[in-house]
Amino acid sequence: MRVIKHPYRVQSAILTAVLCAATATAMSAENSPAEKHLSRPQKGSVAEVNLYAQQMKACQAAHEKGDAAGAAENLSKTAEHLRGWEHQFMSQLIVDSHPDHSPGSLRMETAPTPGVPYRFATLDPQNKRLAYACGDGSIRICSLKRGEENATPRVVQNPHIGMLFSAAFTQDGRFFAAGDERGNVAVFDARTWEETALLQDGDVPVRDLAISPDGLRVISEHRDGMMFWDVKKRSKIAKLVKRYTFLYPGSVQFLPKGDLAVVGGFYEVKVFDAATGQFVREMMHQPYAMSLSVSHDGTLVASGTRGSLPRSVAVFEIATGRQVFEASTHRKGISGVAFAPEDDRALSSSADGTLRFWHVSTGVEVFRINIGHPFGDVAFTNDRQLLTWQDRVGVHYIQKQ
Repeated sequence: MRVIKHPYRVQSAILTAVLCAATATAMSAENSPAEKHLSRPQKGSVAEVNLYAQQMKACQAAHEKGDAAGAAENLSKTAEHLRGWEHQFMSQLIVDSHPDHSPGSLRMETAPTPGVPYRFATLDPQNKRLAYACGDGSIRICSLKRGEENATPRVVQNPHIGMLFSAAFTQDGRFFAAGDERGNVAVFDARTWEETALLQDGDVPVRDLAISPDGLRVISEHRDGMMFWDVKKRSKIAKLVKRYTFLYPGSVQFLPKGDLAVVGGFYEVKVFDAATGQFVREMMHQPYAMSLSVSHDGTLVASGTRGSLPRSVAVFEIATGRQVFEASTHRKGISGVAFAPEDDRALSSSADGTLRFWHVSTGVEVFRINIGHPFGDVAFTNDRQLLTWQDRVGVHYIQKQ
C-alpha cells in the first residue's frame, strides 16, 4: 500500500488507477458536478473545451514539478461549467500536497489476490468486491472495502462449470453470471452464492456475457452466436448476432432499466429489446467495435475499437443512433471504456498505456493519465469513489480514504 503523489506518472508494474471525488475542502467553492448528479453531458464550444484541456494540462505539469501554487493557479482559471471528474481529482492532489495536510487521502493500491492462479477478475460495483475466475475452477471473492482487504477470500465451488472465460455482476451486486470453457453459463444469487440457473448451449468457451438488472435475462456467446436467454425457463429467446472470431469481454451490456441491451460487432453497435430480443437499431462505428459502456442514465453508449486500427472511441445516443463524437488519439487499440459517474466524460484505456478523458458533447480529450498496459474493461463503483482495471500483474485501483 502506498500514498500516491503523482498518479499520472505511474507505470504498469504497480498499478492502475482509480480516481476519487475531491474533499469538501477542495470543492466547497466549486459547485461540483458530482454533487449535482448530472444526467446529461455538459455543453461548451470546442474552443472553450480546448482551452480547458490546455489549462488542465498546465495544472498537471506544474503539479508534476512540485509547483502546487502554479497547479492551483491553472486549476482556478478553468471555466466552472466545464469542470469534470479530472478537475476534482487535481483539486484533491493539490490539497494532499500541502505540507499541513495529512497524507494518504489518495491511496494507490494493488488489489488483494485470491491466493491461487487466476484468469481475470470482475468488479461488483455496489459492494466493492472482486470475483476472481481461478485456475482451479473456483470463484474467489475478495473485498476492496477499507479494513477488509486482507480478509480470507470466500471460495465458491460449482461442479457444473469448468474454467471460466467470462463473468458479470448486476449493477446492484445481487446477481452474478459466469461462462465457462464448455458453453455453460451459471447464474448465482451473489448474496448467498447459491446457483439459481444453469444455461447450456454448445461446447465452446463463453467469451462474453451480460446479465439483466433483475437477473432474469442473460446474453451470452456460444457456438452459434450471441444468445438471449430466459433465466427462469432456462431457454433461449433469440439469437442476437453471429459468433465472431475476434471477441473480448465487454462487448455486451444491458441498459440500467433493463429494457434494452447493446451488443458490439465487427463495425457496428446493435440495440435489442431486452424482453423479446428483437432488433431495434444499429450505430456504425469502426472495425472491432467490441468494447462498450452504457452511461449511468442509460441514454448513451461508448464504443471502443479493440484492434490496432483505427484506435477509435465514439459515443452514440441510444434512442436515436446519432453519433455524439468520434475521436482517435490513442496510439494502440482500446482495452476498455467507461463513463464518469456524471456522464459528462467518457473514459478510454488503451494498450498504449494511457487512460484518457473525453468531453462527451464535443469529443475533446481533456485529460490523460499514464497507467501501464491495461486489458479488460474500466470499471467504476456506484459510489464514484473507485475506478479499477487490470493488467498482467494484477488488479489495481486508487480510491479515496
